[in-house]
Amino acid sequence: NDLVLDIIKVTKLVIAQTSANPAGGKNSGSVEEIYAQFDKETLSQIDMIIDGGRIANPVPSEIYDLSQPEEIKKIERK
Repeated sequence: NDLVLDIIKVTKLVIAQTSANPAGGKNSGSVEEIYAQFDKETLSQIDMIIDGGRIANPVPSEIYDLSQPEEIKKIERK
């Protein structure tokens, strides 16, 4: 997403993000789907959502263990 890359370049900050769905929830393909999954209190705690448009086939994020650079491991979901 060009907007996100521009924000990183300008601010020189690292952006960390969480999933846009509750644990075990449906993968969100649009901002509307994100809003539908959370209550008003939770939504009030979100600082920003960058809408890059609809994602046709949203896939869950992947987590990797980078603690040993010579042996990067994908963490399997349970």
